[in-house]
Amino acid sequence: MNNKSVRLEKDETQGDTDKYNRQLRYVYLDDINANLNMIEKGYAKEYTYDKPYKYVDDFENAENISSDLKIGIWNPQNCKTQL
Repeated sequence: MNNKSVRLEKDETQGDTDKYNRQLRYVYLDDINANLNMIEKGYAKEYTYDKPYKYVDDFENAENISSDLKIGIWNPQNCKTQL
């Protein structure tokens, strides 16, 4: 993250921390939503814990696209289901 601007965004629709006392924030690297970017690239899944959050529609849409394209965790060659 050399020479990158990092910004954290609090979601007013959610609590400040989760049940493990971790701060809940969106992470931006040079104005790119890193949370959304990870879902778009198939590195993460959308998860709604209790109530809808600010970017739920964007995250769900990104997951649907990455899943349909079978990229990242959605590619069976990347994530074997049997040992």
